[in-house]
Amino acid sequence: MAIAAPLIPLLLSAATSIVGGVMAKQNADADAKTQRRIGAVEAEDKRRETRRLLAAQEAQYAANKVVTDIGSPLDVAGDTVAEGELAALRLKFARDSMSDAIQRRGDEALLSSIFEATGTLLGGGLDIAGLGSTGSRRNTSPISLINFGDIRKPDFTINTAFSGNPFG
Repeated sequence: MAIAAPLIPLLLSAATSIVGGVMAKQNADADAKTQRRIGAVEAEDKRRETRRLLAAQEAQYAANKVVTDIGSPLDVAGDTVAEGELAALRLKFARDSMSDAIQRRGDEALLSSIFEATGTLLGGGLDIAGLGSTGSRRNTSPISLINFGDIRKPDFTINTAFSGNPFG
């Protein structure tokens, strides 16, 4: 029973981490789905706008008695349709890309929470067993490396805590 009591806070902490990650993932999935829907609506709006533009062009041609079945008016209509569809696809692609990025962040949050929970359980288990960083395996060396950036040029310091200050 003595070992079970310290495990309860560890398990609660790990569970809290994982629940937080799951919630972040669910929120990200919902946001991603919303972005995809917005992209579909924006693309359809652009297509509708293109159809209105095409209808206005055809009405203008008809008012001027221009034949639209051949030649330049047909080319203009084709270009209008093509440019409108391209704009619609660009809008949809932008929202889909945003949706993918949101989903990746959700996946990363979930994975991070799992790693955090694992670290909590492993670290706490080692502490309970007396093998963790708070145990007796502390670095008590009088010489320690200060400069971690370049190990070729270590700065050595002498730990004077064990011998006192010789000048005082």
